[in-house]
Amino acid sequence: MTMNALRLFSILPFAAAAAAQWHQPTPAAAPAARYTPGMTFDSAANRTILFGGAKTTFGNWNDTWSFNGTTWTQLAPLASPSARPGIDLVYDELRGLTVMYGGGNTSPFGGPSLDQTWEFNGVTWTQVATANTPGGLTAYGMAYDALRYRTVLYGGLHDSFFPIDSADTWEYDGVNWTHVTTAHNPGPLENPAICYHAVLGKVVMFGGIDVQTGGTTTTWSYDGIDWTPIAVAGPSPSARTMARMVYDPQRGVSVMYGGMNPNTGAAINETWEFNGVAWTQRTDLQPPDRRGFGLAFDTARHVAVAFGGVDANFTARTDTWQYGGLVESFGAGCLGTAGVPVLTASQGARLGQVFQSTMSHLHPAAPIAVTLIGTSSTNSGGLPLPADLGFLGLPGCTLYGSGDITQFDSAGGGTSVDNLFIPNDQIYLGVEFFVTGVSLDTVNSFGAVLSNALRCRVGY
Repeated sequence: MTMNALRLFSILPFAAAAAAQWHQPTPAAAPAARYTPGMTFDSAANRTILFGGAKTTFGNWNDTWSFNGTTWTQLAPLASPSARPGIDLVYDELRGLTVMYGGGNTSPFGGPSLDQTWEFNGVTWTQVATANTPGGLTAYGMAYDALRYRTVLYGGLHDSFFPIDSADTWEYDGVNWTHVTTAHNPGPLENPAICYHAVLGKVVMFGGIDVQTGGTTTTWSYDGIDWTPIAVAGPSPSARTMARMVYDPQRGVSVMYGGMNPNTGAAINETWEFNGVAWTQRTDLQPPDRRGFGLAFDTARHVAVAFGGVDANFTARTDTWQYGGLVESFGAGCLGTAGVPVLTASQGARLGQVFQSTMSHLHPAAPIAVTLIGTSSTNSGGLPLPADLGFLGLPGCTLYGSGDITQFDSAGGGTSVDNLFIPNDQIYLGVEFFVTGVSLDTVNSFGAVLSNALRCRVGY
């Protein structure tokens, strides 16, 4: 790959680019509207898991859903927890299980929060009997400490009759819950935003509300021994509750979105990122405001996934949003000597980085492969897309993206890799482009077959 080829990205005729990191997929089906569900990402199965939440009228949900970046699917576990709101889910990477604790009382008249630990293995839910428990909680904050292999739980509400928030720290190792006594803590809180920050090697927490005193603007870290306020460089987010926060391991930042002002109840429609030292507000296009939604980070597709919640008027949200550089496959390739060529990319396109795509199932003797890069999925040089290329001697082959730029890549063993440098220029933020692979082959008169296409959106 020559430097000239890498620079070609900078001359693509992008027009009317929207500098947006949030984008809304349109799955054919989705979970019903809900408030305070639990969500996490199952990295073994490469899917987001959602459970439960409150209906926006009366009652709660006890359904389990998965999202693969394109489609929501309702799962049918052999056993399931009862319906409940006010929960959080974390994925235990060491054991390959989704963990859930507690939840709000299911009675419309209130009462003690649920005191149960459940785990989901991808097929069924199992209730775990532990010697110790946090004593029943809802509206807590929970994260998985990947350095110490512990689920960390902080704060929450024990009893909806008498709203006094907890200031306790608990850890779950897969066998038992342990109450951790720390020299310092953030004080009584419910609905804080929390996640594990791998750069720091600590759990990070922001916001939440003490129903007796109000909100907080301190950023805290927890290392398994003590809670420590972080001396943040520069501006910090305003006080908020019911925001959600996840960690982006590719960029080493926590991403926090949404919530409400704990004093006025006003909606907060903001996205902030924390790199371990400073907060940065992302001021591009935001989703509609929401609180009490689910948020997970999809490490397979490198995007944060948000679902549900309610707006400032308690109107239900049923939309799905994703945050980050987008890459998704669409369309299908056509049959060649070694099967149908498949084009994949392990990471989204990001400013200042090389976007790498890999094409497999090429003709084993082909010395090169061709990559088409374009700005449209509706038109290519006057040809409406998608286009059946049978008239060119490629029967069964369909072109899904335009070919404004052609790159030639070496091939060997039926595989080729294409590198496309994305300049570190904000003008390209949010730009969409399309990539298609061409495999030289002898199965037709044209001498080539096509892969599927990739839709990409440039992210941070």
